[in-house]
Amino acid sequence: MPYIESVITQEEEIFKMMITNNVIPKNDSHVLAVKFYSPIFFLLQKYDLDHEKIDEAKNQKSL
Repeated sequence: MPYIESVITQEEEIFKMMITNNVIPKNDSHVLAVKFYSPIFFLLQKYDLDHEKIDEAKNQKSL
């Protein structure tokens, strides 16, 4: 399983547990996982190879 799929699968399981335990309202756990991980993935892609922009990445609040 490719890395991104394994991350989404792990997050999906966490959201399923949270839904089952009534921590969050019932929803599609896969969609929640994708919405949760998307900003993280975006920032990694945007700043991972440009170490000079690390402070800019830390202050990214628009996501």
